[in-house]
Amino acid sequence: LWSQSPTERFQFVGAGLPATGTQSVQSALRELGYTPMHGFDIHADTELWRVWFRVMNNRTGSFEIAVQTSLQKGYDGNLDGYPNRCWRQLVKRFPDAPVILTVRDSAEKWYDSLHTKTGINPLVLWIWDNLWGLDMRSLVMGHHLSRSAYGCPITQNSTAEHRQMCVAAYYRRIEEVKAAVPPERLLIFNVKEGWGPLAKLLNKTAPDRPFPRVDWTKEWGMHTWKQVLTDRKALHFIGHVLLTMAALMGLPALCCCWCCRRCRRKADDKTD
Repeated sequence: LWSQSPTERFQFVGAGLPATGTQSVQSALRELGYTPMHGFDIHADTELWRVWFRVMNNRTGSFEIAVQTSLQKGYDGNLDGYPNRCWRQLVKRFPDAPVILTVRDSAEKWYDSLHTKTGINPLVLWIWDNLWGLDMRSLVMGHHLSRSAYGCPITQNSTAEHRQMCVAAYYRRIEEVKAAVPPERLLIFNVKEGWGPLAKLLNKTAPDRPFPRVDWTKEWGMHTWKQVLTDRKALHFIGHVLLTMAALMGLPALCCCWCCRRCRRKADDKTD
């Protein structure tokens, strides 16, 4: 987890849907000196997940508690996850913060990208849960809740009807944000535009390097194995698992060998 000092307010508010380049924008904002809160940050922190989950369930007074908890943990803006569902409340709570609405080239491309992120390898979930204690099952449950909330429920099988429903939800979000946020406060941002629009919105100097392109969700299985191979605790744990498996598989093999030898000796005795 990132180590951060408490902050006083959100410097920006994210209003985009998932799979709209939020991970790339998070990386870019970090390079600009901010500490954006992404869905993975929330699910890697049990306390943070619980307070925002209460907001998702419409608990009275839970929104301000979630905001204060996020500030205490050093986050100065949101880009993904439960907070993005609360974009209207965040826009009102931080009236001076610019609003970033991340978008894709088209709703069709967005849907195709989103649908590839539906499935999560059970082995990856097991590793995250057992080795690092991250609440990844809650991440899956949160995906179901938040996606149903904005009108694109998770399904394993993409149908024409489901695509049409989700594409409509994508355009609806854009229109809702445009109607609620003054143009001078709003940036509708595609990561292909690079540093310029984002740096201008936040009064920052655009770095002289390529804009980051990150899609950790699509490659999180590979990232998990990379972490395992560089984590001493993980290697120690997996070593024990492999030795246990070898012992469990080796014991029946030894028994079979012993039984075969006994049977062979008996056969040889009868022949003699």
